[in-house]
Amino acid sequence: MDYLTISVEDELENIISLSDCVDVITIYQDTPLFQSQVCLYKVFATCPGVNMVPFHMCLQNYRITKITGRFKDNFEIHFENCRTVLLWNKPLNLNKIRRKIPSFIPRFDFVYKKYSFEDMEKIFSGKVFSGHTGNVLRGLA
Repeated sequence: MDYLTISVEDELENIISLSDCVDVITIYQDTPLFQSQVCLYKVFATCPGVNMVPFHMCLQNYRITKITGRFKDNFEIHFENCRTVLLWNKPLNLNKIRRKIPSFIPRFDFVYKKYSFEDMEKIFSGKVFSGHTGNVLRGLA
């Protein structure tokens, strides 16, 4: 095994305790909150793609892309071939506490959302602080 990566669900105390045996930490990620092999449209309505609409038309005309939670949180829904991925509109972003974290190899995931080169450069350089820190500061309890 060449590298071990800290879980994006871990807390600071445990991250520090593992600093001798872990190499990589995720600094920035649009972490999926929910993944389904079923399109959400099928859950709430009838799939328009069955026997009548080509899949690309379904993507254009029949897909919800944003929902709001009861605490005013906004979520984004991404679809890929009738699969559903729910993302919080705030990414995991540890840039603001990077100095408190042992010096691991930083990992940046840009998987679900599109980012410009300039935006990625700002995130890499630590100039973007928006987002959440997950369990890192609040703990697992």
